[in-house]
Amino acid sequence: RCGASSYELSLKHNNEEIGFADITGYASYLERIDNFCPDQYAGTGTALVELTARLAIKSGYTSINLYSVNDATQFHFKMGSRFDNLESDQAIKDFIAGRKKDEHKIFGDMQLDLAKSSTGPESPHLMHTILKDDVEPLQLTLQHNAN
Repeated sequence: RCGASSYELSLKHNNEEIGFADITGYASYLERIDNFCPDQYAGTGTALVELTARLAIKSGYTSINLYSVNDATQFHFKMGSRFDNLESDQAIKDFIAGRKKDEHKIFGDMQLDLAKSSTGPESPHLMHTILKDDVEPLQLTLQHNAN
């Protein structure tokens, strides 16, 4: 569903909503992303960010802005989003590498540069890799819980 400059993306499986993204500014700002079934599906967040990136590119943007908090920061960093300060970027790199134990104080405005590639395992840019391929049918992996 879309408005004049905003989109609501809903990811469904068997008519059940499993993920959601709210984007504004003609896809230049990711307001919110939710994975409703993280224990059942892998790739939901990645798929929603990929769709957001493709909409942004189609609208003439080369980056997406967002505000990240808590556990989402590591996900957005791995996708390629960066803070506007090196201290926060280094803190999340240290967390990913296991040199820092507390991620919950790493938050703030981030920007996803859709063209920048990775600079190594501590500074991945997965979105650049995802976007180099043509659009393929969405593939989500159903994860079975052992419970």
